[in-house]
Amino acid sequence: MKKIFSKFLTCVLSIVTVGNFRIFEMCENKIGTHVLVDIDKTNMSAYVYSDGSENETVVLLSGWGTKNPNEDFKPLIDELRKKNLKVVVLEYFGYGSSDETTKERSNENICNEIHKSLIVLGIKCPIFIVHSMSGLHIIKYSLMFPDEIKAIVGIDMSLPQKQIERYSENFPRRECSGNINQTVINHWNEFFNNSKELEKSKYPEKLPVIAFIATEQIDSVKSMGLTSWEEMNQNMITNNEIQKIKILNGEHYLHHEQKNAEIIAEKTLEILS
Repeated sequence: MKKIFSKFLTCVLSIVTVGNFRIFEMCENKIGTHVLVDIDKTNMSAYVYSDGSENETVVLLSGWGTKNPNEDFKPLIDELRKKNLKVVVLEYFGYGSSDETTKERSNENICNEIHKSLIVLGIKCPIFIVHSMSGLHIIKYSLMFPDEIKAIVGIDMSLPQKQIERYSENFPRRECSGNINQTVINHWNEFFNNSKELEKSKYPEKLPVIAFIATEQIDSVKSMGLTSWEEMNQNMITNNEIQKIKILNGEHYLHHEQKNAEIIAEKTLEILS
């Protein structure tokens, strides 16, 4: 607890109960309000950026192994705030300031954890901006909670077809490492299973989607001899009127580039209109 408090200029200890879940700590300063949400005695970390004037909310979900999602998304957070959007960064268990967990890192478990956290935070029907492996989880989320997601903005997000083509049954599992905690290792080790589960899934027909894909990933997928990255993304689309693909120059972490962060924020605002 001391470690957490030392990061912030102002900290207010409070307990807010919503059903079986609790927000037990809120800390505020220039990097937003830090909230720890108690889900079944395990704390999920969220950073909330809001001045109370916004009408719409975006929820950011990081890719696999991102040590500090809140810092990782900083360039994009700044651009989204310029658009007067409420921004929430959710950190999966094992990531950032969230606790670890021994619970299976399945799509369903992770989606339920996201859903419960948003209920506690009072967030209804946000736009989800997701990077990399979070693409799998948000596809599942859109199927589990179709009325509680406004749109998907994907940042070179993972798609089931790539993992299935690339690894078949020879998926490279990871062992515990001094630099990565066991929860994050377990998250990786479920990557192929989570992809297989969604093998035949596509975007819901009424769900707006904009999928940004990186030129680096296009080249990488081509070098593996797989179906092209553009085609894999096109295969997910069920409604060409509201589901779009946009290629951006850059590496897998597109949102680290200022120009790309500006484009992503601008297109997010367009989805709302």
